[in-house]
Amino acid sequence: MVPAGQRQPAPNRSLFTLPGGKSYRTSTPLSDPTAKMTSIPITMQNFALTWTDSTGKARASSVAYDKGSANSRKTELEADGHTDVKVVPIMPGKLPQP
Repeated sequence: MVPAGQRQPAPNRSLFTLPGGKSYRTSTPLSDPTAKMTSIPITMQNFALTWTDSTGKARASSVAYDKGSANSRKTELEADGHTDVKVVPIMPGKLPQP
């Protein structure tokens, strides 16, 4: 059973992550000791937000988001009356300047 909010992995495929954050998908389950691993790198992209609050002060998010979550947060900030809201790509471990 897959926990709520998580996707069922593709059949006969496994995903693993190496130190440093690179993820790889194999064509056979990792539990098969005779399997030959053919890895395909998966590139992760992080996003942050910058905006101007209602007092005119420039702000920046203190967390990184995936693209969908960043867009959802952008909608929330705009609904709260903030202006110049931008979703910006960032490197892992880095945050934008306001």
